[in-house]
Amino acid sequence: MKLKLSSFIGIILGLVFLISVSQIIQGELFPWLNFTIASGLPFIIILLSFLVQDKKIITLKVVYSFIILQFIIAIYFLINPVYLKLYWNLLLIPTLLFICFLFLEFALRKNKLVFNILKICIAVLVISILSNLIFTHYLLDYVIICSIFSLFSLLIFSKNKVEQK
Repeated sequence: MKLKLSSFIGIILGLVFLISVSQIIQGELFPWLNFTIASGLPFIIILLSFLVQDKKIITLKVVYSFIILQFIIAIYFLINPVYLKLYWNLLLIPTLLFICFLFLEFALRKNKLVFNILKICIAVLVISILSNLIFTHYLLDYVIICSIFSLFSLLIFSKNKVEQK
C-alpha cells in the first residue's frame, strides 16, 4: 500500500512536471515555469527515494516530509518572485538535505573505514548546506558541489562490506 502511494504521488508530480515543461516549450512561460519548479524538485526527491531498496534511515515518512517541505518552499518562493531572485539557492536546500540522507543510506553498505570517512564528508556537506542559510556566498556553493562529487565518487569507487553468514 505504501509503495502504491509513493508511486501515485510520483506519477502525479511527473505528469504535472511533463505538462508544464511541454507548455514552456510551446512558449507559455508565466504560470508554467512556476509549476515546473514547484513540481520538479519534489519529483526529483521521489525519484531519488526509489534508488534505495533496503531502507534503514530513509523511511516513507522522511520521503513524504521532504516532498511536502520542498513543495511548500517552492510555492512560497514562486508566489514571491522577489525572494526567488534574491534567495534562489534556498529553494534547493530540502533536495540537498535529502541527498545527504541518501549518501548516508548508501554509506551504511560500505566497510567501517569508508563509512567513517563518509560520515565526516556528510557532516561537512550538511554544515555547508545549513551555513548557506546564514551566509549566502558563492564559495559555499562550490564547497557543496565539491562535497557532493567527492561523496559520489567515494561511494562509487569503494567496495561494499563483506557480509559474513
